[in-house]
Amino acid sequence: MICDSQEDTEIEKDSIRLLGMRKVDGIVICPVGKESKHISDFAKQNIPIVTVDRCFPKLKISSVVSDNYNGSMLAVNHFYENGHRNIAFIQGLPGSSVNNERLRGFQEAHKLCEIPLNESFIVGDNFGEQSGYIGTKILLNGTKCPSAILASSNLISLGALRAISEENLRIPDDISIIAFDDQPYSEFLPTPMTTVRQKNRELGRLTIELLLNDMRSGSKSQDKKIIVPTELIVRKSVKYIK
Repeated sequence: MICDSQEDTEIEKDSIRLLGMRKVDGIVICPVGKESKHISDFAKQNIPIVTVDRCFPKLKISSVVSDNYNGSMLAVNHFYENGHRNIAFIQGLPGSSVNNERLRGFQEAHKLCEIPLNESFIVGDNFGEQSGYIGTKILLNGTKCPSAILASSNLISLGALRAISEENLRIPDDISIIAFDDQPYSEFLPTPMTTVRQKNRELGRLTIELLLNDMRSGSKSQDKKIIVPTELIVRKSVKYIK
């Protein structure tokens, strides 16, 4: 059974209630918001649960996530190696585990590279395309313009591309960009985009292995945490500057 929460916490709650009524043997959840009580309440039914991609660190259930922290570190370091010092970050949903780790990596990379962190270069409020569009507009029309942007999701990067095009700027000549999430179209864009690739097949395989192990043992989630490495896929969207 597959339920689509459409990035809506209320739909997620209804879906979980539905699955509970259908007496499922186990459940995989990709949480969409910052609320977790409905998940912890469901876990009390002694039904195995595994969260994937996003998680709640304080929730005592198993999870499989990408190494979001290191992914941001790789991206910022790549900008740094190519001469960029004014680097912006268009974040996703503030307070979510994914965003927290990507933002933490972005901030820590600035410290390690000894780059001053410009707080005004951190914009955005969700993982959607419109947030990327608005965030990029703010960045490009501020008192100081960044030379590079790290977009924290593929949808955010699409919004950023639209805004950059409207401002009559070119990638990478006028502005460089790296996107979290490697998509099939990333290499076919007018300027092939450098991305932080998540190993989606590995995330899926490990998630199902954890869930099936719990189901076979007849126990609830064992609170195992697995972090899957990310990798930087270098293409042509980052310009080298002196």
